[in-house]
Amino acid sequence: MGSLLLPLPVLAIVLAALDALLVRWAEPWRPPDVRLFFHAYFLWVLFGLLALGPARFTLRVLDKRTRAWPAPGADARPWIVLLGWMVLPVVVETTLDEPTSLVGFAGLATPAPWLELGGGVLVALVLLSLLGRGLGTLPGLRTAAVGTALALVVGLFVPARPMPRASAERTALKPNLLLLVWDTCRADKLEPYGSARETSPGLAALTQESIVFEDALSASTFTFTSHLSMLTGVAPPTHGAHLLDMHFDPARAESIATSLAAAGYRTGAFVGTDVLAGRTGIREGFEVFDDQVDPPVCDTIAWRCVHAAQSLAAELVPALRFNGRPHWIQDFQRPGSEVLQRAASWIQADDPRPWFCFVNLYDVHWPYLPEGEGKERLVREYGGPVDGYLFRSDRWQDGYQLDLDDKRHVNELYEGEIFDLDAEVAGFVEQLELERGGTAVLMTADHGEGLGEGDTWNHDDVREPQVRVPLVLRLPQPSPRAARLRTPASGVDVAPTLLALAGVQAPAGMEGRNLLDADLAVQRLRWVDDRDHVRPEDYRCALYSGNLKLVRFGSGSSARYELYDLARDPTGFVDMQAEQPARFAELRQLMELRLALESSTEAGDPAASAAALQALGYVGAE
Repeated sequence: MGSLLLPLPVLAIVLAALDALLVRWAEPWRPPDVRLFFHAYFLWVLFGLLALGPARFTLRVLDKRTRAWPAPGADARPWIVLLGWMVLPVVVETTLDEPTSLVGFAGLATPAPWLELGGGVLVALVLLSLLGRGLGTLPGLRTAAVGTALALVVGLFVPARPMPRASAERTALKPNLLLLVWDTCRADKLEPYGSARETSPGLAALTQESIVFEDALSASTFTFTSHLSMLTGVAPPTHGAHLLDMHFDPARAESIATSLAAAGYRTGAFVGTDVLAGRTGIREGFEVFDDQVDPPVCDTIAWRCVHAAQSLAAELVPALRFNGRPHWIQDFQRPGSEVLQRAASWIQADDPRPWFCFVNLYDVHWPYLPEGEGKERLVREYGGPVDGYLFRSDRWQDGYQLDLDDKRHVNELYEGEIFDLDAEVAGFVEQLELERGGTAVLMTADHGEGLGEGDTWNHDDVREPQVRVPLVLRLPQPSPRAARLRTPASGVDVAPTLLALAGVQAPAGMEGRNLLDADLAVQRLRWVDDRDHVRPEDYRCALYSGNLKLVRFGSGSSARYELYDLARDPTGFVDMQAEQPARFAELRQLMELRLALESSTEAGDPAASAAALQALGYVGAE
């Protein structure tokens, strides 16, 4: 065992330095953080300690087979053996990660991943054997000293790839633009949209000098897909991203961040969820993209192994599931207070250019865990079995049917979260000094949330509570006039509206409309796409025409349709196609034509970020 004690800390330093370097080079938009190296070092030391026993046993076996390795006692051998056992978890996790993505561990039931793992381990053994032969009997202490010094320099001081920066030249006077997205916030829970409870006094005050669009729909019901539609002004079939292909391709649509940067704006994004991480490509056009929602160590290769072990343990041992979030220090989100503080600091920077700031706030998303004043004001006493983790709670009993009191409690928890977020946003907006003019604010949501209507929950469908969102626009004037409009609005209208306020020409192919355009058709067709499912049969698509809503459930020959008259059935649960066959046939023909055009251009690759999606409830929740 003694021959392994010197290699352990040195190998941990080398591997931590390499790990930190890979993270910095993969994510150059993030500011350097010295904690990254030290946290990674701690994990690699832990891997080394766990590897001591197997490494010692391996050395004993190799003492009897000296032909394949240097003679017993040679300095290189303990290093190579320990290195092999330390990196083995990485080889296993990397190989088995893809077949476990999004579908739990069912993908491991086939022989393919295990054959691939065996091949990977065999290749690693060959490489280690060749390395052992090449190193021979290098002096251990000298090797340790030189290797440690070089690794420390790399781990602590080698910077990430340089990011291009736009010039800070003064441009013609243009308004600042703030895009404020309250993730998972349905419209009817807000005071300006009819809530009888005092959930959003700050937003209510803002609407006293804003345009409130009373009929606004999300473009999608999935965070990434919907945000991309807001930033590009095109529907999900056009930008191509969905649950199984969470990647933004600028060749398919241009982000307004790119357009505004070219027009002289400084651009910054501050997000509260890992679903919108810069690695997806959504950071395109942003000069600053602040997406560090978890400690830096969570980006390392070593942490991926820890996370995989946690997930596996939670799958096998119910006591380790922790309400559907089996993560020690990683939950793939951060509080709005931190997001807003970082956004405010960026806005206040000494820079002569107008700014475009995109802020995503994730506080209202599942789980519903209000704190402070929101809980005190809006959550009444309740003694039932349901809590804010809902169906993923450790307390949840399969087969239990929620009664009215249970549903009331869940709604109150959700409303309490809205109240707390509203207070944070109100303080942030106050710092902008909107009364001075020159700053436009567009507040909206990426989708809503089902809270028990027709036993509809979460946001994996296109029911009205899941697609009706707020859309509030304060113009960049000292005291703009308030208005309430029934103009049909959509998430794809966010981009062209902001570009119009900046006086920037919308890119060719943008499908949304400027909501301030007086010629915007009142009877326009609007679409909501819910393509974000693992199984094709769960696909949803909704077409809105006036008060009518046509929904397609599923895909292919098994797809079925329902038609709702929202004037008579506001939540959209009563199928009316038998009563309006002509309109049903007309809208179905339009939908099938669109789907045919979509399928002719469909393309995509396997999804990444499966762990984040599972932890946030997009996959595996009821």
